[in-house]
Amino acid sequence: MPSHLFADRPAPQPPAHEAVDALIHRARQLRGDVAAVGRDAATGEDDPQARWQRALCDLAVQHLDDLDQHLGQLRAGPPARRSGA
Repeated sequence: MPSHLFADRPAPQPPAHEAVDALIHRARQLRGDVAAVGRDAATGEDDPQARWQRALCDLAVQHLDDLDQHLGQLRAGPPARRSGA
């Protein structure tokens, strides 16, 4: 008798729409929080540590913007197939 570990597994289901919406909301909240930290760091223009912190915050904001875009694509689902392709 074959082990249940090797049984065919069902195809993964797309994530629930509500779960993706919640992730988008959380990513946007986090982006706002990180942007606020970056703005606070902008007060020390001559301070190397403040510049370093601001640069990291800018990078994190860019990544969170990308995450927001990717989650939006996930929520939208796969693009429609073109007929005749």
